Amino acid sequence: IHTEWDEFKALDFKKLYKLPKNYIFYPAMYLPHKNHRSIIDAIEILRSKFNLDFNIVFCGSDNWHLENLKLYVAKKNLKKNVIFLDFIEDKYLPYFYLDSFALVMPALIGPTNIPPWEAFKMGIPVLYSDIHNIKEVYKDAVYYIDPFEPKSMVKGIIDLINNKNLKDKLITSGKKLLNSIDVDKEFEQFFEIIKKRKKVKEAWELNN
Repeated sequence: IHTEWDEFKALDFKKLYKLPKNYIFYPAMYLPHKNHRSIIDAIEILRSKFNLDFNIVFCGSDNWHLENLKLYVAKKNLKKNVIFLDFIEDKYLPYFYLDSFALVMPALIGPTNIPPWEAFKMGIPVLYSDIHNIKEVYKDAVYYIDPFEPKSMVKGIIDLINNKNLKDKLITSGKKLLNSIDVDKEFEQFFEIIKKRKKVKEAWELNN
């Protein structure tokens, strides 16, 4: 993973991917048990019932399921709101987290997933499936959702929009949980990117 954050790399990322504002992020292989449809349904509800212009960025490898998802998105007339990507280069991956509203993982199996720990590092709130004994792993560091009910995800997103204290609490709890375990070098590299990003952002704000 790219170890340094710099303005040029960030601009390169934005030009290369041209991502929309207000997007939620879900890095996962395109397989049925990853439950991408639940997020698509949630995006539809946010737009149609709450007039909230949210988008979703998916990325991952495809064995056979991606075409089904694209047809599902077309059927719901959400092509402009759903972005399907393949693998993301390590040097760009941190910026997907940093620019996202939240990491959302409605997977039907777990909890052996790396993205939540990456999101904790990046200071991004996480919505995660309330399945099996998952709370023993993530404790109070994530917002638990029902992976079989898109409205549960919708409620989570709206709660995060309206309650900054909740969002801050999740981010703080995520970092505490991560700091309580052994962290490998990959995650330490994420931290370096955050630190440099904050310094550049603060300098920019002072001069504008």
